[in-house]
Parts: sequence; structure tokens; C-alpha cells
Amino acid sequence: MILQNLSKGYNSGNAIHNLSFELKGGTVYGLIGPNGSGKTTLLKCMAGIYRPDEGSLTLDEQPIYDNAEAKRRIAYIDDTPVFYTFYTVRQQARYYGSFYEDFSETTFEQLAESFCLNLFGNAEKLSLGQRKKLCLSLALSRTPDYLLLDEPENGLDNEARIVLRKALREAADRGVCIVLSSHDLNNIEGLCDELLFLQDGTMIYQDSIDALFASVHKWTVQSPARSFSKAIVADASGDVLQVITWGDRESCRDRLEQEGAKILSAEKTTLSDAYLLYKEVGIHETN
Repeated sequence: MILQNLSKGYNSGNAIHNLSFELKGGTVYGLIGPNGSGKTTLLKCMAGIYRPDEGSLTLDEQPIYDNAEAKRRIAYIDDTPVFYTFYTVRQQARYYGSFYEDFSETTFEQLAESFCLNLFGNAEKLSLGQRKKLCLSLALSRTPDYLLLDEPENGLDNEARIVLRKALREAADRGVCIVLSSHDLNNIEGLCDELLFLQDGTMIYQDSIDALFASVHKWTVQSPARSFSKAIVADASGDVLQVITWGDRESCRDRLEQEGAKILSAEKTTLSDAYLLYKEVGIHETN
């Protein structure tokens, strides 16, 4: 799937603007950003639900929107699932499966058991977490080329998250391209191979998670200063500061010390730290 200069807007303005990247099979992408950053709009464009206003979004050089063949290769899970009244969980699965030749009822029943879903319960009356488990079971019972998940862990308990992460990794190992969105950065840190950071509809970071943590570093330092070269101050308590830097680790350390900071400790960098850095500084300055 290839996006080139993709934009989609509403009356209030652009939701996503001038996005260009390629999604590759066997890769789990984390689509990250605060509420209102354009994550859901982007996923719905990828799923062929929304028509792009500008640019292109293609699968094997064919537009995805209004293309039934392309859409059959994509599974999309909305953050607010809706089910038919009076359908049981099993009936909902059979109805869903009637639209997709690649749907496996056996796989669905295995996933439903792993998620502790009652096959004979009323799908419409399930709790938020149970509804999310049903949606995930339906999508994961197919063999699409692309799996798009909007806030997949929202409402899930810890046991269900373990089941989901195992299923997603198995799907990626089979060559499925997975894109999952979240505003909770640290919850998906262990899931993703590549990261897409959205801010106000624009891409502020796009690279592997390994590259991110190789170039972003967090330190606790002691200094009266409140600014340093190629760094941001994330927190301060008197003259003890939390500083996030970018670049080669040893170069960052040397630069802080040269500018008068006494390094007290090197801290574990999180996605929240990295996102704060790119939000404050911007991708062009950090390159």
C-alpha cells in the first residue's frame, strides 16, 4: 500500500495533510498521536471508507477507494463497533463470514475461547471490552494482506491484551501488514516494528522503533541552565532536570557536559519521551 501526498479534510480544515509513505507486509506499524491528530481519518482512508481529497492511496497501483477487490484484502476494526440486535456472538460471526471467503469459523471459535467470549451471548449486549474482543476475533479469523486496528487495546483486560499481541505477531509472521493506532503511547511500545507519529494531521516521525531509541536519549542532570543544544528539558525540580536529547548517545553526553550539565544518570527512554521531543522540535530539526 502506497500513500503519496495524501490529504483529507472536513469543513473545519484538513484532518490529514500531505502524507507519503509505503506500508510493507510482515511489519507492525504503530500509528501514534493525541486525540484529533488524524489517526482515525487516515485509517478510514486506508480501508477505502473515505475518498482522499488530494494525492493517492493505492494497492498494487490501483486506487483503494471504490475498489471492491482491494477492499477484500483489507480488514478494518473501528473503535466503536456496532452489532445487529438479537444476533448471538456465533450468529454475528457467521453473518460477518458470509462476506469474506477467507473467514475461518474454526479460527474464530478458537479466538473466542481465548478471549473468554460466550458464543451464545447476545452480541449487542456485550460490554465495551467484550465487544472489542468480538471485533478482534472476527478480523483475526480472516487472512487479509492488511489489518487496520483503531485503538485495539481500548477496553481490554491484561489477559486479552496478551492474546491480542500473540495473534498480531503471528499474523505479522505470516506476512500481514498491521497498522494499529493509539493515543496511549507506552501501551503499544512492545508491539511495533515501525512508528508513524501524527501531529495535527502531519507526519512528525516515520521510522523503525529501533532507530528511534538509538537516536533519542533521556538524562537526569544537574544544572542551573534551562536550555541545551539539541535537547529539550522535559521536567525540572530546582536544578535537577530531565533532559531529552537526540543524536549519537556519546555525543549527546559530551555536549551536555560541555555545556555545564552534571549527568546524574541515564534513563530509559519511552515512546512518550520520544513523542514529546518530536512534537516540540519537529522532524526536520532532528534529522
